[in-house]
Amino acid sequence: MAKLKGKLAEFKTALQEEIKAVEAKGQSSLSLFRGERIASNGADFRYRFHVDKLPVIPADTPCKLDFGGKKYDVSVVKADEDEIVLISNVPLPEVLQQARLETGTTVLMERLIQCIEENAEKDNQVGNRMLPPDDKETQSQIIFEYDDILTEKSNTQQQTKAIQSALTRDITYIWGPPGTGKTSVICQIIMELNRHDRSVLIVSHTNIAVDGAIDKVDSKYFSKYGSREKEYPILRLGTPAKLSEEAITRVSMDAHTKILGEELQTEKATLEEYQRIVSKRLAEVSSFLAKNTWKENSQLAIINTVIIEIDQMENQQAAYQQKKRQLMNIIGAEKEAHPEADQYPALEKAYREKKSEYDSILKQLERLKQEQISLSSSVITATDEWKKHNVYENLKQQEESMMSEQFLKGEISKVNQKIDELQKAIKLLSKEKAGHQYTIDNFEKKSGFGKLFVKKADIIHAQSQIEQIQKKMKTFNEEEQRQERLKQEYEKDLEKLLVLKEQIKNVIPTYTKEHWENEIAERNNKLAETGKTISESQSLADKASSELAQIISDASLAKKAYMPIHEMEIL
Repeated sequence: MAKLKGKLAEFKTALQEEIKAVEAKGQSSLSLFRGERIASNGADFRYRFHVDKLPVIPADTPCKLDFGGKKYDVSVVKADEDEIVLISNVPLPEVLQQARLETGTTVLMERLIQCIEENAEKDNQVGNRMLPPDDKETQSQIIFEYDDILTEKSNTQQQTKAIQSALTRDITYIWGPPGTGKTSVICQIIMELNRHDRSVLIVSHTNIAVDGAIDKVDSKYFSKYGSREKEYPILRLGTPAKLSEEAITRVSMDAHTKILGEELQTEKATLEEYQRIVSKRLAEVSSFLAKNTWKENSQLAIINTVIIEIDQMENQQAAYQQKKRQLMNIIGAEKEAHPEADQYPALEKAYREKKSEYDSILKQLERLKQEQISLSSSVITATDEWKKHNVYENLKQQEESMMSEQFLKGEISKVNQKIDELQKAIKLLSKEKAGHQYTIDNFEKKSGFGKLFVKKADIIHAQSQIEQIQKKMKTFNEEEQRQERLKQEYEKDLEKLLVLKEQIKNVIPTYTKEHWENEIAERNNKLAETGKTISESQSLADKASSELAQIISDASLAKKAYMPIHEMEIL
């Protein structure tokens, strides 16, 4: 991508500085909460969010919705006070607890920078007229001249000058703050261009701006010319954002299509009448040509033979007519004897209609029962989610009543250290005791003569030391056992705490308790409504079934009388 130069580079720098300023003020993104899907139409999905403070965001502004670590392209439908409605081309979850909206304030400027970079090297005659190269100056050129430009008397001098420039020059800029009459000027320009048989294309980066201009032009045109005697000259393409109902009935694609359809229907009726007249005349001409052809191809020699054959055929026809009259008399007598036969066709029709109605009710009943099953399942699911809160709160209370994991691990470490110290002390005492015991044992091994040379005080001292060591060892052993019991208690509490934490982790609620209470109430209401509808539909089905059975019974009796008569009528 080529590096931008001159005014384009300055324009990019200015846009980047504007983006930084917007982001520094915290206007580049917006926190949204309590989102919900409110409508879906084909590939469009609409969502409503609540906001604490809503900046000015025009309708149709393209934005980015940040949710669940992903960003989605959305557009603003409307923004009022503490809520905003967005439209997305892809489905999002029906409930979005929290999301973040990157407003179109920076999105539009970023797209404009991208557009400038992608098209900087391309030839752009219109762009050069609007923003001439750095080394050139371009003046607008007069390309039309009118002597009969009409403007409103209430116009200011600047408004009249703007209208004259727009009608005659190849490019005109009209600028002014809100309330200075820009839309009125645009309306007068369009009306004048239409009066001089010139077409106009209105475009804007928002639908609201286009609708504002079209609404004003439509109102002015309709008040001046009234109902259309020819094709209405104003056509609004796309989806209006803020267009009056009266204007929509005249400028929408549906309105134009309806008018054209009426004209085509009139033309069709005219053509069909003309076709009928031509077909009738064609039949008359064909009959004349057939007679003429017969005359030209007839052979008088065989006319007598043909006449005889015709007489024979007439006699046969008379016989058939006689037989037909006899059959008609019989049929008449049968119909008089069995008046129910005439009811059979109507009963057959009634049977088909009632059967169709009954089948439709059964399909609706089956759909409602499936919906009832689904709602019952959803109520159970919502109830389980609600119960999670009770379990979660109970487990959290138990967790709060217990010592912390860090404390328990620290105490276990202290106890282990204490046990280790006691075991070392017992080991040293055992070693010391063994030394004294060795002195005593060595004394006992000596002979009576040898014992005379050993100091009695040493033996007494050794025996005394052993007694003291045994007392200490007993104390240390008891303390070690106490520390072991304490360690087991700490380890048991730690294990219980870890299990409790795992249980808490598995029952962390997805939404608030109030949310699930509302869901349960709403789904129970729907379930009750569905149950009521099922009961009503079942009553309709029972009634239709009873009526259908009666029709079948009546039709069966009527058919027995109808079929013989029908067979005679075929003969």
